[in-house]
Amino acid sequence: MTGLLLAASRSKDSTPFHWLASDGWGRQPHVVRDVEEVAEGALTVELHTEPIPGFDAYMASLTPENNRRNPWFDEYWQETFNCSLQEGAVDHCAAKLRLGPEYGYLQESKVPFVVDAVYAFAHALHALQREVCQGDGTCPAMLSMDGGNFYHNYLLKVNFTGAPLRSAGGELPFLTFR
Repeated sequence: MTGLLLAASRSKDSTPFHWLASDGWGRQPHVVRDVEEVAEGALTVELHTEPIPGFDAYMASLTPENNRRNPWFDEYWQETFNCSLQEGAVDHCAAKLRLGPEYGYLQESKVPFVVDAVYAFAHALHALQREVCQGDGTCPAMLSMDGGNFYHNYLLKVNFTGAPLRSAGGELPFLTFR
């Protein structure tokens, strides 16, 4: 999006652009950095979500010691806290550090969609496993499933109650920004 705004700023056309943007732009200030004048008056839309209860506490509980399963977590930790996990380093990360608002942590608005996507795949895989395998675990029929077949016959048929969206009167909630 920034590239498009930069191109518009170089345009010789004196007619201003009228921007209508999706959640890819949303409230993200970096998208319009250095092209604020071109983006002036843009209408951006973002689905409104509620934070996932317990997610912030989960994030605050993570440390490099207890989150070895994530190969990128150490790098994220060092960048977030501007410290080093190397033993003996001058700027060694303190053991008491935790992710929280005081260090810039804020639950991203897309987290509920990611959680829902994981649940959708889990439900679809469970349905596939029940249909094509005998007993527990995976089976050859499951492992050789065509992606298109899985998508159309399992993933699209998933139905569950996902992360809450705040809504009045059953309408799809969204936020607009100008």
